[in-house]
Amino acid sequence: MRQDRSWRQRTETCRAHGGAFVRRLPTYGSLVLLTLSTLALPENANAQEWAYETYRDRDYATSCGDALSGDMGLLCFTVGCEAGGWMTFSLNAATALPDRIDVTLSVDETKPETRAFARRSVGGEDIPAYGAREAEDVELIAALKSGSTLVLTLGGTVEAEHRFSLSGSSAALDPVAEVCALRPAPVADPRTVELVRARGACADLQGSMSVEPEFALREDFNGDGAEDVAFDLGAVTCSTAEDLFCGAGGCTHVIYLAREGLFDEVLRRRMLRLVNPPDAEIAVEVEAQACAELDAEAGEAEVGTNEACVERLTLDAGEVALVARLSGPAARDWMEDLAAQP
Repeated sequence: MRQDRSWRQRTETCRAHGGAFVRRLPTYGSLVLLTLSTLALPENANAQEWAYETYRDRDYATSCGDALSGDMGLLCFTVGCEAGGWMTFSLNAATALPDRIDVTLSVDETKPETRAFARRSVGGEDIPAYGAREAEDVELIAALKSGSTLVLTLGGTVEAEHRFSLSGSSAALDPVAEVCALRPAPVADPRTVELVRARGACADLQGSMSVEPEFALREDFNGDGAEDVAFDLGAVTCSTAEDLFCGAGGCTHVIYLAREGLFDEVLRRRMLRLVNPPDAEIAVEVEAQACAELDAEAGEAEVGTNEACVERLTLDAGEVALVARLSGPAARDWMEDLAAQP
């Protein structure tokens, strides 16, 4: 049974770690262990066993590693997804990471794989992440489950290397793999792909499906001049499940970018509204709580006081990157203004 626990409802636990006390902050994607004094692991710390967690509508497996080189401090690596979304790899660090960073993953010192991480919203945190793909990452995920040691090498201005034990990784990653699918290869007809998937989900519930006209939106979402397509699964109804693709965080939306005669899925996420302003960015309104928790952490607002949470995103090079997050009463007004633009 899923055990969704808000981080504010969970009990902070402190324990001794190499002689220094640390606390466990169970926000999604991190489970970051921070020393209460230096925000870094002691030199004699050991890489941690992997853990499987759920937080609200997200499932993930995570572990924190030992620094082999560099001075960036603690680094945690997470594999997970939001409900209805694709699997992502993400990084949490005690120090700030660049918006874009190349990360090389090596399991048991064999066949290193480099992936481009870009800052995006992952479970309410603005962190570097990579969307795992079916064509490239099946073997890598299998290696993470069966290997002994993972080494992450961060390039660019960071130049750091961290070692992670893969102890417990299979037990932690198995339930994630059950609910978090890998992004598929580009397709020629995304509308048919989405309808077949939706019809199958409804048929599993012994229902019949109908589709509203607003199901598909064809526009240029990344400013390259090509006509892309977005699907609002809230326009799909199932006779036996009224909210099959919707929940408190809105309805699942999917964006495909046109590329060389095919369509590449780049975003699958629950949201309340999607707006495509004429500036090569998109704006999505998500559950207000996503902003409220972050604002409360920063001392800017209390949880529950926000009326809206809006994220500005770019889809550069087929990857989702977070530009900014807006909250409060002005956020929804801003979305209204965007929607009114020609």
